[in-house]
Amino acid sequence: MRETCRLLGNTARSELIEPFQPHGVTCVLVLAESHIVVTTWPEFELAHIDVFTCRADSDPDGAVRPILDLLGGTVALAGRVPRLALPTPAAA
Repeated sequence: MRETCRLLGNTARSELIEPFQPHGVTCVLVLAESHIVVTTWPEFELAHIDVFTCRADSDPDGAVRPILDLLGGTVALAGRVPRLALPTPAAA
């Protein structure tokens, strides 16, 4: 996750690792620009990777490679949520 942060050009602020019994873990890396979260379900050979950054010049698709390499996995399903400018509410 730290390497993903570096590849994105982001700044890590804090991290939390929460292991679960009998297996699995959730890791959170809080960024100055938002967050990276990885949650694993080894019993299902499944992990969820959430990369959110406010930097428009970064490429999260390529940056998740270090996490995938560590987990020994491939992307089965990926999605991207585009940023949209919300209209400013009109003055009442």
